[in-house]
Amino acid sequence: MRALGIIIVLGLASTVIRAQEAMPVKTVALIKEATTFIRTSVDSDADGPVLSGSGFLVRTDGTTGYIVTNAHVLTPSAGKPTFASRPTTKVYFRSGMKSESRAVAEVVANAPERDLALLKVTNVADLPRPIALNADTEPFETMTVYIFGFPFGEKLAIGKRNPPVNVGRGQVSSIRKNDDDRVTSILLDGALNPGNSGGPVVDSQGRLVGVARATIRGANIGFAIAVPELLAELNGRVDGAALAFEALEDGVLQAKVEVSLLDPLARLKSVWLLYTQGDAKFSRKKRPKPAPEGADLDEDGPFARSTRSVESDFVFGPVEHAQTVPLSIDNLRAAATLKVPVTGADIVLWCQASFVDGSGTTIHAKPSRYLVSAARPRGNGANRPAGTTFWGEVVDPDGDCALKLQDGDLVYEVPGTLHDLNVDVGSNNGPRVVQEVDGDFTALVKVTGSFEPGPVRTGPKSVPYNGGGLLLWWDEGNYIRLERAAMYRNNRVVGFLAFESREQGTRAKVHNKGGLDPRQDLWLRLERRGNSVVGSLSQDGSTWDKLEPMEVEWPARLKVGTDVINSCGDSMSVRFQGYALTKVRDQAPAEKR
Repeated sequence: MRALGIIIVLGLASTVIRAQEAMPVKTVALIKEATTFIRTSVDSDADGPVLSGSGFLVRTDGTTGYIVTNAHVLTPSAGKPTFASRPTTKVYFRSGMKSESRAVAEVVANAPERDLALLKVTNVADLPRPIALNADTEPFETMTVYIFGFPFGEKLAIGKRNPPVNVGRGQVSSIRKNDDDRVTSILLDGALNPGNSGGPVVDSQGRLVGVARATIRGANIGFAIAVPELLAELNGRVDGAALAFEALEDGVLQAKVEVSLLDPLARLKSVWLLYTQGDAKFSRKKRPKPAPEGADLDEDGPFARSTRSVESDFVFGPVEHAQTVPLSIDNLRAAATLKVPVTGADIVLWCQASFVDGSGTTIHAKPSRYLVSAARPRGNGANRPAGTTFWGEVVDPDGDCALKLQDGDLVYEVPGTLHDLNVDVGSNNGPRVVQEVDGDFTALVKVTGSFEPGPVRTGPKSVPYNGGGLLLWWDEGNYIRLERAAMYRNNRVVGFLAFESREQGTRAKVHNKGGLDPRQDLWLRLERRGNSVVGSLSQDGSTWDKLEPMEVEWPARLKVGTDVINSCGDSMSVRFQGYALTKVRDQAPAEKR
């Protein structure tokens, strides 16, 4: 028998509500006002798809509002056309009415593993009353529910206006729970139609029961995300810690700690940092994945998203025998100054952000390893006195690479399996060591080691390649690589400099330079000046050869550091020396270096 596939949903088929079963008129009006039409696109429809769906207001603070929707309303399905440039999401209040207003939304939380997202709008006058978030309403089989939203999106618009809110009716046919006995999803008797994803599902009194989400093709069965699952997403959590080295004086390492928070509803109760030097011991167990909703998922399913997931695949215990530093919460960041006694030149520091969420549960984030060396950078290209080098946080997605400090240098040892940063062909597991930088900067490093890939490739879409150099990182789909590189082609090894960018998950710009000796060590320099990113190379660290700049419209706060790529069947070792990261305000103009 052919398996049933799950497709994106966006609402129940329109059903006439009998007068004797209808919600009170006033309640209907309030829910309709809180329900928003959402549209994601770039300025020109020719630049990519236009996505639309539904959402609903869950919190207001003056002229600021927060709207719940589905993650797939913001990002195209896997295998579908993607946006040619960064899209804009707009939220429409009182859609289709004379009093309609719109606002550009900021995505403040996105959890594709739950297919949930939270949007923030600002400077919106006369915001409607939000729908209350609470877990008091317990769904039960045969319960009648009502779905508010915009089935078929703009196709039901009247004239030049956006579509008005549609109200549909369904019945709870089954309730799904996880291993902790928490209700996660609700099965609805009734088909769901495109356009209403993210809309509120409420009971006859207007109390929230869930978020409209998906349907099984041809089965007349719909799905809604249950309120406890929504609350679990909005209870607050950390989104990674950043450690910025400041000074090493009198045997004490001082660093500024900043932890990004996913806490738009201000539910986090406390945040702190655990840290220790050297080896760190902590427990971890595999996080259970949500089971398919009684059917096979196809490529168009709501789980097949390219959007970043902020939730780890593991549940972590606290780092053992660690010191504790309380963090002060300010808006969506928690910060403190860290002071660590140092006993040797090379410093390996483990840090773990921990917090108590809105439900009162203590959660420990994935521990991070940071590398700091106090040896003198070698080579006249570094142009720095003896001092401390803050390399940054170790990112080893597959956990099979050795990244370590040796005499002040950073050494990568990468096995002969696929380790790439090539999101456009489906591989983004290359090891890297990065740190946050805000605004314009210059980063430089000397890349030494063996770059002689053999003929065996390790990925179906890859070529035998060795690369190592500087990396500018925004997120999984947007980054720039400047690498000393070698490729096995036509029975020989070809050396070159790779200068490539990825934007929106695809290869955007390639400004490579060929004709290099694959055995020759190189100095690399990466500079940012506003929206311009310039890559340069040097044989001696003094005379620089610039490549064509890349223009990007990225945030001021990014991550920069080193990376290594290996897509051949032989292991490789790369040594980085003389790394220096300098903010523009602290340095002479690059042309005078």
